[in-house]
Amino acid sequence: ECTFDWPGSFSRVALEVKGAREGVAVFDQSYFGKFVVTGLESRKALEYVSTARVNPSHCPPGKVTYTCWCNTKGGVEADLTITNLPGNGMLEGVKSSPEHPAFYIAAGGLTCTHNLRWLSTIIHEQGFDCEVKDISANLAMISVQGPYSRTLLGDVFEEGEEILSDLNFSHAAYLTVEGIQC
Repeated sequence: ECTFDWPGSFSRVALEVKGAREGVAVFDQSYFGKFVVTGLESRKALEYVSTARVNPSHCPPGKVTYTCWCNTKGGVEADLTITNLPGNGMLEGVKSSPEHPAFYIAAGGLTCTHNLRWLSTIIHEQGFDCEVKDISANLAMISVQGPYSRTLLGDVFEEGEEILSDLNFSHAAYLTVEGIQC
């Protein structure tokens, strides 16, 4: 609705924000684009396009890095997160090791098609020995936020709340729900 006043959704959004800030909120973000970059030069390709560092000292296995991708004129092509996948098994069929890392990218839902095409073009034009694969249709994406998020997740994951206390902000880990690794 077009208005110079508060929109009709304001009170509902305010409750959501309050819940996330003071309790726990669960958001379905499955509409986000989800890609995997693999190959000998996967890290080199992502270093080339990203404003944040994704080298081993800044983005070790398990680290989630927020970054922008800029074009040659300095314009922003994307803002997204890149996760250096920790070992094998997080994503079916994706192998990752320190010598040959694999990266998971989560891109906003409205821009994911552009982001995938743009990255694929850069990889091809620069001749990087890697590939990017769209796995969006294969994965859900749930965001759990708020000061009580670890308590909720501790009740959901079989590993319990103890493992979550060791999981730092902006890090990824393999966890299990109902016998299924997530």
